Amino acid sequence: MLIEELRKGAEQERKFAEYSYKMYRDYRVWIVAIILAGACNGLLISLVMDLSVAASVLIALGVVLIYGIILYVCRNRSIAGMVVRDWLSHRRNERTERS
Repeated sequence: MLIEELRKGAEQERKFAEYSYKMYRDYRVWIVAIILAGACNGLLISLVMDLSVAASVLIALGVVLIYGIILYVCRNRSIAGMVVRDWLSHRRNERTERS
């Protein structure tokens, strides 16, 4: 009985790890595209405003940093939410099996 439960738990963890990696792999391309688009946008705007090239590059790097932080936080929150939901459903299943 205990071995069967451990096997089920290991299988669920494996499926969750595969799902998390697949989700990250699919979004990774879009994250890079959004960051690069933001950097190019910042660079073009600052060059049009007749700023120096160095200032334009610094603005573009700032845009990359801001986009990167925002997307990193959003991705981690969604993964954390999945972990919490998985844990809550696991706890609910344990209580159901006991009664």
